[in-house]
Amino acid sequence: MFAAKRVLPPFYHRRSRLLLRTGHGPRKSLRTVFTSAVEPLAEGFLDLALTLPFPSSLPLYSTTIILFTVVSRLAFTVPISIWAQRRKCRVQEIVEPTLEAMEPKLREEILQNMQEDGTFNVSYEDYNNKKTRAALSLKYKGIWTKRIRKMLAVRRKQLLREHNCRPLGTYLLPIITQLPLFVGSTIVLGHLSQSPTPFDLESFLMLTSLSVADRTDMLPIILGCLTLANVESSNWFMTEADRRKKAMADARFEKAVRANEFRYEWSRLVKPALRFASVGRICIACLVPGSVVLYWVSSATFGLLQTFVFDYFSWRRQQQRPLAAPSSHPQSSRPSA
Repeated sequence: MFAAKRVLPPFYHRRSRLLLRTGHGPRKSLRTVFTSAVEPLAEGFLDLALTLPFPSSLPLYSTTIILFTVVSRLAFTVPISIWAQRRKCRVQEIVEPTLEAMEPKLREEILQNMQEDGTFNVSYEDYNNKKTRAALSLKYKGIWTKRIRKMLAVRRKQLLREHNCRPLGTYLLPIITQLPLFVGSTIVLGHLSQSPTPFDLESFLMLTSLSVADRTDMLPIILGCLTLANVESSNWFMTEADRRKKAMADARFEKAVRANEFRYEWSRLVKPALRFASVGRICIACLVPGSVVLYWVSSATFGLLQTFVFDYFSWRRQQQRPLAAPSSHPQSSRPSA
């Protein structure tokens, strides 16, 4: 399965580190302050790989890349992801049930307010005209629905603030914590892949060398499949209530499109954009060194397993909750002219 580890001559490590430390070589003129900050991290990675007591049957640097990915994700990203998951649970278990419970009362209150402020006052001629009366009924129903949505949005913001589970922080903070680690590790491994480097003499799976791109394009394709699976994983564990809400949201969206009231929600753009990014990631992975692709595949695999575990426990928790009956509002509570 693994390629045999090649024993590197002692002078090879010393020469590589000397180039990283002093910059003597043909690329000295390209050194910048940015690369000067990267070189200590690159040298630290080489020291770590030589220090860890791996069996001789395992490739030294490839195993270090995989181990570093797992440990860094466990130390930095998993705690933040658990924190975000708890905030999502508060939304599902506290905020949404509270809104569903208060919605019938809000409907009656708004209807009563519209009756008191004279919204439904029409002339005798308009009331006796069937066409005009039907048009007024649709008009008042639209006004009533807009006021309900506005009031529910206000109450939702209040509940999210009260229970400290606003979605902006829930979705933004995990990205902020993962991005520096991901970008920094990619830069360090890309810097270590520049010749001369110990990566030249190590192969792993279908990679002939960690310092060159995957000539078989197998790892980039695996990376794209893992990324796409992570995007679609939300559909794997859907309860009956989730399916019902999704069907209702799709029906409202289609109805708005037919009524020329098309308003594209930003949440509907996320999945198509991530699917497109999965394909783009394959193209980029075909061009970068094998060490970077190996890190990306390891990170994507860990992310998929993490998402699977979180979604599974969330699904189990929602399965234990009683299935709420679909809300039904009697025709008498709807405004009419």
